[in-house]
Amino acid sequence: MKINALHIISYGKLKNLRIDITEGINCIYGENEAGKSTILAFIKAMLFGFGQSRGAESDRKRYAPWDGTVMAGEMEITIPSGRRLIIQRKSGRTPAQDICNVLDAVTGEPDSFELAEEIGIGENGFLRTFYVRQMGASFSGGDDDLTDKLINLALHGEEEIGYYKAIDILDEKMRFYMHKRGNGGEINTIKQKIMTLQSQIAEAELKNQELLQSMHRQKVLQEEITSLREKLATQDDGIAALEAQHALDTIHEAERQLSVREREAETVCASLQEIDASLQESDALQGEIDDIVYRVLPDKAGLQSTLRSDSISMWFFVILTIAFLGAGAFVSAYRWPLVAAAAIMAGLMLRSIISRSRHAAAIADAEEAEKQRDAALARFGCHSLQEYTERKAHRRALMEKRETILAQQAQIAAYVQKARETLDARIEDTIKTYGSLEMIAAQNPEKAMEETRRLQALLNSKMSEAGAIEGRLAASFSPEKQPDVLAAKLYAYQEELQAAEEEYQAISLASKTLREAFTALSQNFLPKLNALASSYFSVLTGKKENLLLDKQYQVSLDRTGIRPLQQFSGGTIDQAFLAVRLAMIQLAFPDNNMPLFLDDIFQQYDLARTQNAASLLTQFARDRQVILFSCRHMTMAGANIIEL
Repeated sequence: MKINALHIISYGKLKNLRIDITEGINCIYGENEAGKSTILAFIKAMLFGFGQSRGAESDRKRYAPWDGTVMAGEMEITIPSGRRLIIQRKSGRTPAQDICNVLDAVTGEPDSFELAEEIGIGENGFLRTFYVRQMGASFSGGDDDLTDKLINLALHGEEEIGYYKAIDILDEKMRFYMHKRGNGGEINTIKQKIMTLQSQIAEAELKNQELLQSMHRQKVLQEEITSLREKLATQDDGIAALEAQHALDTIHEAERQLSVREREAETVCASLQEIDASLQESDALQGEIDDIVYRVLPDKAGLQSTLRSDSISMWFFVILTIAFLGAGAFVSAYRWPLVAAAAIMAGLMLRSIISRSRHAAAIADAEEAEKQRDAALARFGCHSLQEYTERKAHRRALMEKRETILAQQAQIAAYVQKARETLDARIEDTIKTYGSLEMIAAQNPEKAMEETRRLQALLNSKMSEAGAIEGRLAASFSPEKQPDVLAAKLYAYQEELQAAEEEYQAISLASKTLREAFTALSQNFLPKLNALASSYFSVLTGKKENLLLDKQYQVSLDRTGIRPLQQFSGGTIDQAFLAVRLAMIQLAFPDNNMPLFLDDIFQQYDLARTQNAASLLTQFARDRQVILFSCRHMTMAGANIIEL
């Protein structure tokens, strides 16, 4: 893949910037803060997207446009087939809402080109191989295994997957089927299910034997029950005698009930006569006496109290009138005011006299009403209003009771009438069917019924036993616990166990084979990487040098003895790092022509080694693009210089 042009619409502080890129080496020059890192981040965004929004230092937040617009841009590329394509990306509010389009650069129509397939490497693998920074990585990786990562990159184009992940998946799958310690795992679980089913099948077969015996006994009982019912059906004489006796008993019971009802009717009539006599005695309590007895009487005590108050007021005003007149006769200076006051007192005296006369008349009326009420109560033999009220209440109770008894009398009379008619009809039907009542009474059905009762008792016993067996059969029968159903489940579990054991053996073999293949590949790959990295490092330093990488991600330099790389200068470390990266690309990605991106890697190089690096990169650029970002103006033969 080759990059032809970049069009930054809006990314970080850059806006509406177009950069044309050629084959070979492209040197993008700019001073600090000119936007070199932003352009490099833009290229990564066009290839892999704008990234996630989590974290304060995420690219989506770090390179958000300064003018508040969304991140957007285009990158034109040429793929190995020769077609030119345009990658368009625009950020959304969330990563899921980002937009990515791939267009044909000639027609502008959408293209079905699979970008991830063409790139052939993930973002992490890209940053660890094709993107080289000054001191961009450390060779003291601790638990990281450089050889394993390189082999993963060589086999899969992504160092985060591959051998270790495959081994973990296989080990996890093996643990799923069978734990290394204990009895856990799917295989042991299936075996336990099989043992449980085998036990259930044995138990079900034993129960089935018992059920078969019960079913046979049930069949025998049904035959015996049918035979007994047929015998009972032939007992006509006994049944006829029993029916005749029952009919006669029914007649006797009806006669008894009729006699009881007739006696009840007599009792009701006697009670009714007593009530009528009581009502005649209390008839006199009806009529105009209620108006007299229950008339509301004036408050005599209150009227008498008011009369006394009127008398006191009258004499008070009489005294004041005389006093004012006498004073007026002797005091000539105030004669007329005193005469006026005497006139007022005389008026008040007159009003008191009138009020006293009215209250005296009301008291007389109240006394007359009391006399009339007492006379009315005495006339009917009552000494108080309460006694009169109780007699009236008793009369009402007697009248209600009379109505109830009358209703009972009518009901009993209707029942007696109907009972007589029913009794007569039963007697008539019985005589027609069985002869006279005397003949029925003379019959002795015990002999005829003795065999019937014996057969009926035996039938009841057989039916009870048959019902108990049927209940046991119904309770014991469970379709899912039948031997054939359990056997089908057992067969399914046995097949599942076989498949699980075969899967476990296959996974175990795959794990063993993968480990052996990885060891062999690791042993072959690491010497090649050391040899190629050493040749590149020799070009950079101008000396015959040997770089040594071990499985612990440690790099040593063989110079008058093998020494850890950390004991050398920063420039030497950077050059060793570049040599290893170039070797990784050549070995791990021989068919991937992804451009190589270098971010200010020459800051710690001296002039000679800078020239050596330029020569090496020029040679390297024959097979792929090289895009170099630098804050120093560099002169490189055949390089496309782009100034920001």
